Amino acid sequence: MTMSDCFSHDKDTNNDHFPYFSGMTFVADNAYPFEKLTKGLNKNKKYKHVKSVEFIRGRGKKLFFIEAKTSFANPNNTKGKDNFRNEINEVFYKFLHSLNLYFAIKLGVVPETPPTVNGIGYTLHSLHSFNLEHYGSLNFVLVINSTPKGFKEDWCRNIQVALENKRTELNALFNIWNLMPTIRVMTDVQARKSNLVT
Repeated sequence: MTMSDCFSHDKDTNNDHFPYFSGMTFVADNAYPFEKLTKGLNKNKKYKHVKSVEFIRGRGKKLFFIEAKTSFANPNNTKGKDNFRNEINEVFYKFLHSLNLYFAIKLGVVPETPPTVNGIGYTLHSLHSFNLEHYGSLNFVLVINSTPKGFKEDWCRNIQVALENKRTELNALFNIWNLMPTIRVMTDVQARKSNLVT
């Protein structure tokens, strides 16, 4: 039985829970519920503004930081540029906060209160497979549920380019850690083909 077999798949979009987010059930073997950890940290005033992706997952030589959304602003709508820019910033800083929080926990700078899902506890320190040095690539992945009307698959490319431009602004920071994350934006249909969504 894989780790994903241990979780409830009750599809209640008003009560997202690992590994069900934004109307999608994610493949969750070798995964860690990062958002649940962060919500615990948010109770501390010091960390109340820290945001995170939904979860991280190791697969082969790749480590994925995965964020899910039910919609996204149209990148081609010139009248909605502010909305698009705000959403890009929100997603990018979730990735950035998550990566820094990952390192902070690993280095013992931020205390880890192990999140528990359906009686299963998780710690980054006890999971050898979450040591970044064991992975050949770091991947920031945004999956957008295209089932609701309004979102078009061909928007993914423009969203991805905008996120890559944000990454370029912080190349010096990533170079300090000797990292250059790959950014992928895809629909639930594409994510299913990539074995990220069931």
